[in-house]
Amino acid sequence: MAPQRRHTWNGDVRGACYARIVSESCAELDSQLNEIAPLVARLGWRMPRVRDPAVARRFAHGLHTVLVDVASGRGALDISIGEGLAALNVGLRVLDLGYSNIHDYAREELGINASTAAKMERLARRLADLPVIRDALRRGFITPRKAEIIAPVARGNEAYWLFRGQAGTVRDLKAEVKGPRDPDEEQWVKLCTQMPPAKRKVIDLALGLAGMVLERPTASNSERVEAWCQEYMGSRQVPEDDHVDDLLFTPEDELDATKEHLERLHGEWADLARAAPKNAPEESGEIDPFRLDRELKGHLEKRRRWDELFGQLVMLFQSVRGWDHLGFASFGHYCEEMLGMSERAVAQRGALERGLERHPLLRQALAERRLSYEQARLIARDATPGDVPAWIDRAQHLTCIELRRKLQEKAEAQMCARGQFNVWMPEHVANLLKGCRDLIVAGKRPPLDMAAPSPINAAHPGLYQNSQWLLTGNSGA
Repeated sequence: MAPQRRHTWNGDVRGACYARIVSESCAELDSQLNEIAPLVARLGWRMPRVRDPAVARRFAHGLHTVLVDVASGRGALDISIGEGLAALNVGLRVLDLGYSNIHDYAREELGINASTAAKMERLARRLADLPVIRDALRRGFITPRKAEIIAPVARGNEAYWLFRGQAGTVRDLKAEVKGPRDPDEEQWVKLCTQMPPAKRKVIDLALGLAGMVLERPTASNSERVEAWCQEYMGSRQVPEDDHVDDLLFTPEDELDATKEHLERLHGEWADLARAAPKNAPEESGEIDPFRLDRELKGHLEKRRRWDELFGQLVMLFQSVRGWDHLGFASFGHYCEEMLGMSERAVAQRGALERGLERHPLLRQALAERRLSYEQARLIARDATPGDVPAWIDRAQHLTCIELRRKLQEKAEAQMCARGQFNVWMPEHVANLLKGCRDLIVAGKRPPLDMAAPSPINAAHPGLYQNSQWLLTGNSGA
């Protein structure tokens, strides 16, 4: 449900508006931030190009030392924000603020991506029944990533899992828990194909019909393409695994073996600096939704300052490929083990920072609070350089979801004019698409089976005859 009005907030969360004592941990975080900020400011936005591996490793060590400290401070505030969202999600509290769920509230009022907010709230809710692990997380003795892994299985044996979380690596915990894979860990690829105008009309119709089949008008193009592939393969014999993902993706067992080897080789990186434990701000126990709203925005204001430093350091660390010099298998491996965060969350922040560096007006609008973090991320990702000033002005009168739809509409129009069809998709959808293509190309079964029951076939019998071109055409998936 889209909000009818936006709640104004002047940034002042003190006073008699709600009964909350500013905790010592908040003052401690502010003090630590004031110490770190001048050091980060001296680094600038570009690192010198270095060819000597020894010098490059020293650069990577220095960046890592500051980065883990900043990530720890930012993570402490994320814990408090997650607890506030969990409290707001009880009963109908969020409805009093004009939103149907906390995902819309977090996106529009806090500027936090809906999936990120859901992840923060889910962890806080699970830890409510795990007081030992929750206390260890709030004191900084384990990272949020480790807490996410052990929370589903720790009930009834918290002490053991806390010990394993402190002593083991993220890879060890994943292997021991054997839980489902985190969707944030999936790689994303981009399908790029030339699309003649006549074929584009059919593809647009197929996307619309897939949305009807999914009964979700807001479904992304990736989800709609997945629906095509599931219907196509659902009426056919699934081929044997011919390793269609080998060209784009490293097999999980091979990557895990590399991680294990590097952990042993570097002694679990005992020589690398670890962040000093930082206490998360104390939970207020507030139940009034408007006071919770003010409290969350107070945490968010503090998080903004940490986030500015975090984005700058991530961009610099990526520019020198610091994880290679420090002995990690990949950037994602470094993020999980050292920062306690998923690769996707860190990479998104690094991408935004590069966008802000390219578009100073966007950085200025974000600093002046004319845009939220989520709005700035959408504009940096989807807007063309010449259109950024116009989108900044338009975004101030739009919700995040409205802005995203308008940016997508413009991108679609530009793709149609260029005769292209592009869509970002996660690894499992790319595998489905390549499996469909292999079925058609190999001729294992007839490419069309119009007798097979299919909602899309029933709605438009000639659809797959035309959409087959996408599966066998010149695509980049």
